[in-house]
Amino acid sequence: MSKQAGRTPQATAVTQERATRAAALSQSISRHAPAGTAVAIDTDSALNAALAIVAAGRSGCTVLPLNLQSPPMHRVLVDALPSLVVHADAGGVFSVTRTGLGPGAGHRLEGIASVMYNSGSTGRPRGMLVSHDALLARLAVLAAVPGLEPGESVLAMTALSFDISLAELLLPLTVGASFVATTAEVRGDPDTFTALVAKCRPDVTQATRSFWRLATAGGWPGAPGSRIWCGGEALTPQTGRPAPRLLGSSAPAGSCGISTARRRPPSG
Repeated sequence: MSKQAGRTPQATAVTQERATRAAALSQSISRHAPAGTAVAIDTDSALNAALAIVAAGRSGCTVLPLNLQSPPMHRVLVDALPSLVVHADAGGVFSVTRTGLGPGAGHRLEGIASVMYNSGSTGRPRGMLVSHDALLARLAVLAAVPGLEPGESVLAMTALSFDISLAELLLPLTVGASFVATTAEVRGDPDTFTALVAKCRPDVTQATRSFWRLATAGGWPGAPGSRIWCGGEALTPQTGRPAPRLLGSSAPAGSCGISTARRRPPSG
């Protein structure tokens, strides 16, 4: 990302009110969390999440995305032993809170970019360590297939606790593209989603089949100028209706990579 910023310093990276707090946040993290320990991130804002991820990476720390509304989250914290929790308020002001779980008891995670936990719906939540090499390889593959070009935009609406969110936030920054930051309301309200897509006209929008079914049931007319990525679930004929250019992908739950991908021809 730093190399890409040097190549195109004037290019827009994020479509939202600009914030320049990543460097200050990185310094705050470095003062309280040793490199190689986990830093939990609690925010539902794509912009704040991206800034916090970059800040943690600059500090040599591993990112632990959180969803504090999730019932098993206390078990995730006890298992991952993060040194800090990074919070961001509605105005984009960051704060860091020591957990008391590390760094003395914290895991040493040198070379690990993030720890992604599953929901724990079948028992104890389990975390997967994603190395920097694995994350970089995934971003490189996605940049080529299905592909993202400089100057294009991605609608970033996936919750931070799901692994595809890292691709939505970081992939654009590595190729000179941008992401459109959204809120949780977009994920659950088809009308809000429809209005945002019509306004921002993103080149790429990624969601699960379940979301596309929700959007089309809510009357979304589609986005002929957009490319739709659909991951995590098998596609059905109805899924192809939102847009003429759709790519489906699948991978094991929590996987950093995409195992299979195929372009779907237009329906009907």
